[in-house]
Amino acid sequence: MEEVFHVANSLLLILNFYLCLNAGNAASLLLYAAPILTFRRVTKKRSTGKFSCIPYLIALLNCLLYTWYGFPVVSSKWENLPLVTINGLGILFEASFIFIYLRFAPAEQKASFHLCLLTFLLFSVSS
Repeated sequence: MEEVFHVANSLLLILNFYLCLNAGNAASLLLYAAPILTFRRVTKKRSTGKFSCIPYLIALLNCLLYTWYGFPVVSSKWENLPLVTINGLGILFEASFIFIYLRFAPAEQKASFHLCLLTFLLFSVSS
């Protein structure tokens, strides 16, 4: 698992250099990558402890919404390409954090996660 985190850190350095022209994208990338240390601790302990998955779920839904907003279907042509790329990376990060969380979470926390996910999806579809 440490190999995955080493690759992720190397990828962050490369992407940070690539995105340094746009400070907002670099800041967003760092924001999405911030939980890497938390999930390194989760994988070492093989337990989520008292961590909640709700912030990662909300961040994932935020990335999905902004990625949809940046697509040419909603925006004019590809004028929001940086928005799509950074939030696409955010989707990858947040989905991987949620996957790790669900892998090491006890049954009660998994059940509460599924309940929260269902609630968010119901509100998303109804609005």
